[in-house]
Amino acid sequence: WLVQAQSLPIYRKLASYSEGFWDYVKAFALWGLGWLAIPTFLALSAANQAARKALPFTLPPDAPGLLTAHGAQLWARLRTWHWASVISKTTFWSLAYLILQVIVMQLVVVFFAFLNEALSDFHTGVVCAIFAGVGLLMFMIPIIPGVPVYIACGAVIPASTMSQANPDWSDDMKPGDEVPKAFWVGLVYATLVGFALKLTAVALEQELIGRQFGNYVAVRSFIRINSLEMRATRRILRRPGINTAKCAILVGGPDWPTSVTTGILKLNLLQMLLGTTPILPLIAASTAAGGMQLLKTKGDLYDSITVIVTFLSFLAQTASTLLAMYFIERTSTQYAAELAAEPPDEEVLAHDERQAAFSKAQRDGTNWSSAGVPLWPKVTIIASALMLAGACYLSVVATCFEPFSVSQRISDLPGGTVFGLVRPMGWVVIGLFVGGWVLRYIYRRWAVARARSWLRASTVDASISDASPPPPPPPLELEVVQGPRCDVYVSDSPVGSPTSSPSPAASRAAPPDISVSRDVSRV
Repeated sequence: WLVQAQSLPIYRKLASYSEGFWDYVKAFALWGLGWLAIPTFLALSAANQAARKALPFTLPPDAPGLLTAHGAQLWARLRTWHWASVISKTTFWSLAYLILQVIVMQLVVVFFAFLNEALSDFHTGVVCAIFAGVGLLMFMIPIIPGVPVYIACGAVIPASTMSQANPDWSDDMKPGDEVPKAFWVGLVYATLVGFALKLTAVALEQELIGRQFGNYVAVRSFIRINSLEMRATRRILRRPGINTAKCAILVGGPDWPTSVTTGILKLNLLQMLLGTTPILPLIAASTAAGGMQLLKTKGDLYDSITVIVTFLSFLAQTASTLLAMYFIERTSTQYAAELAAEPPDEEVLAHDERQAAFSKAQRDGTNWSSAGVPLWPKVTIIASALMLAGACYLSVVATCFEPFSVSQRISDLPGGTVFGLVRPMGWVVIGLFVGGWVLRYIYRRWAVARARSWLRASTVDASISDASPPPPPPPLELEVVQGPRCDVYVSDSPVGSPTSSPSPAASRAAPPDISVSRDVSRV
């Protein structure tokens, strides 16, 4: 089966990826369950081997040493890992999770709850205009996804429409009562505002950010503009009109990076807006989930609807992302020859070559098996990885924050302030996050300095080894005069060229039987 797997295109593509890519994969596995699974497996392997050696009625040991054959193979493979790179990249996954899923989400919810409370007395039109401006600023922040904005939109605008129709709607509406008509009107307004926000953000991010960023070589190199995958993406997005592959990329991709990438690729704005329009049902589902948060205190039915709608929107978004990956992979394989024949970005090629040299120097210089690596960077990055991973695990298994939604007020939190959102275990998570980030920053600064010194040393060694030897001295010319006496003179002139000064033998009158030879081989 391994031979058959190696013949698959996906296997060959994965095999072509760099060691750094696979270090990210190893780091993700280590970050997820590896911290627990690997030591547990090795401990069980050692116990199994000890039982085989001590108990006569068990199987004989299948390998020498403390571990079984499978355990020894795993241990041998683990010893070949670039542990400095792998552990460093586990901190990347930890930071990504903590920033996107914990810190940003909590801050976004608190901010929109404050905005909802501040706009409660304004007219619905003013609320829509203010929210559109604030939401657009949120879209301009790369790490903030669009879904929290849509959910907040679905909570803020319907609350305004219901307050305009009946300022005491929250007190008057009892569990089981019919939902006010103003709620559904506000939900339609919220969907339209969210849709307009998305299209406006696409235009601004593509034209004002992406096209400007495309002038920088480092940015074009970052998106791997010369890769087959990016060329396949550009080929798909250049198709006119609405098609499944194009819409899957524009809808399933992350909001800010996708729009900025289309600008870097210099794609047509109107075609990108047209391909983004199928996102309307997802926006409607997200705004409905936000609107249902206003009603969940009025009955368990609305709370259940909120969970179902949120799950369905998440499922649709995930399906769009997987479809986008599938179409990009299929296009890059189906049109591989044509995509490879496209002229490359020469500036990016030169930049990638320099970056590859720096990455290799950093990889070689920070390897724990390299000479001169001190102990403190190892301790620093291990401590950073453990602190950040611990913060991730605590945020999952412990209740770190008070339950809070956009429809609630800041005054509802303990103490009536935003700090009441964080429980004691939440402060532990925040402390581990800050401490781990600081240690990671210190390690990264050392790694960059180490790579630069390693690269300078490698450049000097290469210049010495590649230096051309000095040209050899010109061959010596032997002038032999045959006669009654034989005089041999050595000249610095090249063979076949006249000497700079006549030799004494040539200046004398030679008898008829004297011959002069300038052919060294004959001499």
